Amino acid sequence: MLSILIGSFNTYKQYPSSNIDLSPWLISKSQIIPNLIVIGLQELPLNFSLFEQKSEYQWKKLIEKTLPDYQLLSHVRLNGTEYFDIYSFSYCFR
Repeated sequence: MLSILIGSFNTYKQYPSSNIDLSPWLISKSQIIPNLIVIGLQELPLNFSLFEQKSEYQWKKLIEKTLPDYQLLSHVRLNGTEYFDIYSFSYCFR
């Protein structure tokens, strides 16, 4: 059975702070562990420059740090929104 966690987070046009913890939001305490996690970030900084890449990189690194047992499947940036599709290693090797 495939389980999916879908969530969105409003960044309020801010870069992630060094002490932000996404684990209460992304890591389930239930018996069901998602095989696929889809994350939508809203209101990212809209600077069409190096700052946009900086924001994208920082959020990507934070998600990777929070979910070490998952691999990025796809990533799309559309103006002020960003989408990440992340899958579990264990699900792929069943």
